[in-house]
Amino acid sequence: MGKAVTVKGRLSDPRHVELEEPLTDLLGAVEVVLRSAIEPANDSPAKRVERARALQGSARRQETDSVDLLREDRQR
Repeated sequence: MGKAVTVKGRLSDPRHVELEEPLTDLLGAVEVVLRSAIEPANDSPAKRVERARALQGSARRQETDSVDLLREDRQR
């Protein structure tokens, strides 16, 4: 699994994101996901669960099962 970096910023127009801090750690291909930031003070537990489920639903499907990986590892 690769490194992940979360950098906060502001979308200034459809083609520009102003980052709050420089991004220098990652080199190579990256995947960028933009979502609206929600202030934690106004965030209820129900809203956090709803947002987590929405993020899980938007993630790529898992291509391998951990059980299959364990079986393969044991066969080696």
